[in-house]
Amino acid sequence: MTKTNTRVAFFIGFFGGGGIERMTANLAHGLIKLGIQIDLITSPESPHLWQMPTETRIIDLKAPNLYICLPGLVNYLRQERPTILFSADHYQNEIALMAKLIARVQTRVIVSERNQLSKTVQNATRLKHRLAPISAHLLYPWADEIVAVSQGVAKDLAQTASLPLKKIEVIYNPVITPALLARANRSSVV
Repeated sequence: MTKTNTRVAFFIGFFGGGGIERMTANLAHGLIKLGIQIDLITSPESPHLWQMPTETRIIDLKAPNLYICLPGLVNYLRQERPTILFSADHYQNEIALMAKLIARVQTRVIVSERNQLSKTVQNATRLKHRLAPISAHLLYPWADEIVAVSQGVAKDLAQTASLPLKKIEVIYNPVITPALLARANRSSVV
């Protein structure tokens, strides 16, 4: 493995044990094997950091909540200038895009939608949830790439946020890992 100058930053507010975290860890392990440097922008108190490669640099923005971390993320982008900033949660996507616009850096921002935005709006009890389609409509065009985890999520995002479907790339979650294959082989032997 040769180390490159490429640095990928994953912006995850809290690294718990959910699907976004597993997907991030799977991607990070694969990228590390390619010699790509990884930053994980998250809370250092996150309980599942052990899933990430040991080479991962943990970046603490020292912000008690997501919306207060915007100045810290802007500073990180200006100082570190990662090649790519990847975000995989709607509200983190908003912060990532605002940070890039404010920082005025060349970092490519990739945002990923994991859920149907229309369901968020339909079940909205807070103003930020009701405004999610408007914020996506205004901010997502600034993304270098918009990714959805399924055709259904892509179509829903396009319709709900009035975005062109052709601008949304569908990339399914990277779930087949060597560890999963090993567990499957152990199960078939029993």
